[in-house]
Amino acid sequence: MTKAQTVFSGARKATREEIDADARRLASWLASQGVGENDVVAGLLWNDFAFLSLPRACGLLGAYLVPLNWHLTRAELDYILNDCAAKVLVGHDVLLAQAGLEHSALLRVMAVPTPPEIARAYPKVQIADPQGNWSHWDDLTSLSEYDGAPLPGNRGGIFYTSGTTGNPKGVKRAPLGDDVWTRVRGRTLAAFGLAGGGAGHVALAPGPLYHSAPNAHTTNAWALGMDLILIPRFDAGATLDLMRAHQVSHAHMVPTMFSRLLALPEADRTLFDPRHLVAICHGAAPCPAPVKQAMIDWFGPVILEYYAGTETGIIGCSTSQDWLSRPGTIGRAAGECVVRVIDDAGRELPTGETGRLICHSDSTTSFTYHNREGSEQVDGWPGYVGLGDIGHVDEDGFIFLTDRSADIVISGGANIYPAEIEKELITLEGVGDCTVFGVPQPDLGEGVIALIEPADGHLLSEADLVAALRNRIAAYKIPRKFFVVESLPREDSGKIRKRDLREAYKEALSQ
Repeated sequence: MTKAQTVFSGARKATREEIDADARRLASWLASQGVGENDVVAGLLWNDFAFLSLPRACGLLGAYLVPLNWHLTRAELDYILNDCAAKVLVGHDVLLAQAGLEHSALLRVMAVPTPPEIARAYPKVQIADPQGNWSHWDDLTSLSEYDGAPLPGNRGGIFYTSGTTGNPKGVKRAPLGDDVWTRVRGRTLAAFGLAGGGAGHVALAPGPLYHSAPNAHTTNAWALGMDLILIPRFDAGATLDLMRAHQVSHAHMVPTMFSRLLALPEADRTLFDPRHLVAICHGAAPCPAPVKQAMIDWFGPVILEYYAGTETGIIGCSTSQDWLSRPGTIGRAAGECVVRVIDDAGRELPTGETGRLICHSDSTTSFTYHNREGSEQVDGWPGYVGLGDIGHVDEDGFIFLTDRSADIVISGGANIYPAEIEKELITLEGVGDCTVFGVPQPDLGEGVIALIEPADGHLLSEADLVAALRNRIAAYKIPRKFFVVESLPREDSGKIRKRDLREAYKEALSQ
């Protein structure tokens, strides 16, 4: 008898048939709430079974799913919900209550019960009292399953990403034709190491599924027939135990997870037999060379790195062998993708010279920013998109990153945009001017610090600044340290010299 495909979370498990049945019943409920083709549904969910059923339900109706980062404040969530014009919000009851969204008059809300393993992983959260203006996930059992045919075209989700202005923008794709979708999916499977995987393999999901890359890895592994292990909150020791117990073959991680796994006691690491591993992929943040070398030494040559963006999808990938032969490379452009290097004037640079990286693929022309005209492609390069990276391409086509043209900070795999923080800081009493930027931080890769130029006569404390920001931005965006300075260094144009400041404060978080 063939074993049913199964997803595990803590002591709970569900089969593909159960997940699909929930998806069809959820689609019936969404349709009853007026959700149809090209409408938007938002999801405020931890890693749970509902995160597998919800995109399937949206796909049946031809609707877009907007996964929401549950770290965001109510104001940040409201901005995205209003911008995407979501008709329905599906979320865990605790998250809905914490954000104050369960009584929202603007949305039809469905509450998903918070399972016990998630409640244990986040002991400070309070289990929500099931009161409020919401429908309940458990009531789906009384509904008939949606029996309509899925609408043609692959829409996927709308993932919100901030630009240097700090205003989140939803990356939205027109429905892709089958031929383009096949090529895009093929590149994704290859870069994630999922190609050739299926029944008999086990994929681990240690990262939050509201992020586009972990989401793509998990949903593709599930679509291929792999069993899944969902982790509500990453813990290195518990993760290694799960990998051993379930003989995990595939996983998506970020370099911070590598660092924490490597920090486990040697006895624990020695007990782990990596021979069942097939592919452990990483991206989203630079991986220090010693960390990557140590992971290859421990897990074997199964470490893959990809180069991608929310706007572009997968652009390139690197195998362990690629990286070992060319330390620092993120690989070569994949399939139909093209990476070029241009100078500040938009002229293409010769092989090996460092400049701004721009990318083209058969899907980069299919996206736009939701509610914004155009796709913000590179001037003079139709169909090309810049991801804010500086680097070069060698004579064999291998890509190397050296810097970022934007001020984005990547901390523990999460994107943090200084302009968004500066926008809030400058409104605080006593702040005359400010600048925010990233510096190296052990474990997380980068951390955020802020320099404050006080208004005349004001004394500012770090505690007061943190308290003031706490209700304005998500906790992970709040700077790790604040420095009050007499004046900020500026160019003649008035622009703050952030590059000089990064160098001067590069050791600020090294302890």
